[in-house]
Amino acid sequence: MRLAQIMTISGIVALVVTVGEGIAAAQTDNFRCFMVTMSGNTINLEHICKVNNDLGSKKLVNLTPIYTQIRQNLDNQNFEEAIEGYTQLLRYQPNNAKVYLNRGLIYWYLDNRQTAIADLEQASRLFRAQGDETYFPATQELIRQIQSEG
Repeated sequence: MRLAQIMTISGIVALVVTVGEGIAAAQTDNFRCFMVTMSGNTINLEHICKVNNDLGSKKLVNLTPIYTQIRQNLDNQNFEEAIEGYTQLLRYQPNNAKVYLNRGLIYWYLDNRQTAIADLEQASRLFRAQGDETYFPATQELIRQIQSEG
């Protein structure tokens, strides 16, 4: 269930939408986007909430249906459709390293090594830039493995 209300946060009018278990997502009239948990912690969501529409203005986009469709496509082994879903996500989240990683893994599974490596290299660059010490080396190792295959 979603509950929406208008409220003032630090003197700024915001639309607050409760999504799920006590988490409130807020977008102000000047497009600041953040999340306030029930414990009062504020999480910046600018990187996922700002999306350019055709007019160049910003709007909030719900990506949940895309993720749901990807999951269904993967469950049904519709890998080409899953790739299309990941490509669609990248239009909204061009710096989402895990999307590049996942799409690269599918390309590898489909034996499209060149495209897999391109996606994995992009994922690796993003993981490195984000300081991710877990996924960066793992992605590098995966690239080496694919390259050694041939």
